[in-house]
Amino acid sequence: MEYAQKLITQIEDLKKQLDAIGGKQNQLNELNAKKAALKNDLAEVEKQINALEKELGGGSRRGSSKRAAGAAGGVRRPRMSADEISSKILNHLQQNRGGVSQREISAATGVSYPAVIKFLKANSSNVRTEGSRRSSRVFLQ
Repeated sequence: MEYAQKLITQIEDLKKQLDAIGGKQNQLNELNAKKAALKNDLAEVEKQINALEKELGGGSRRGSSKRAAGAAGGVRRPRMSADEISSKILNHLQQNRGGVSQREISAATGVSYPAVIKFLKANSSNVRTEGSRRSSRVFLQ
C-alpha cells in the first residue's frame, strides 16, 4: 500500500510539473507571436522612413551605421572595375619607387583598403613587400 501511495504522489507531482511547463510553453508562444508582430511594425516604420528620405532627397540620411553613411563622411566611393583598380595601384607604385604602405596606396588612389589588399595578394608576382605589419612597404618589381 505504501508503494502505491508513493506512485500516486509522484504522478501528482509530475502532473503539476507538466502543467507548469504547459503554462510556460503558452507564455513562450505568446511572446514569439508578439515578437513577430513587432518585427512587422518595425518593417512598416522603416518603409515609411525610407519613403520620407527619398521624398526629401536623401538629405536626412541617418548616421546610425558607418555602412549606411559611408566611410568618407556620407559620400560613398564609386565602384571600380578590376582593370581600373589595377591601373591606379600600379601607376601609384611606379610613381613611388621607394615603396609605400597599403594605407598610403588606398588614400592616394581612392581604392578601398580591402581592395588594395586583395589586389596585392592576387598580384604577388608583380609586387613585393618588405617589412612586417605596420612597417611593411610595397614595391613594384
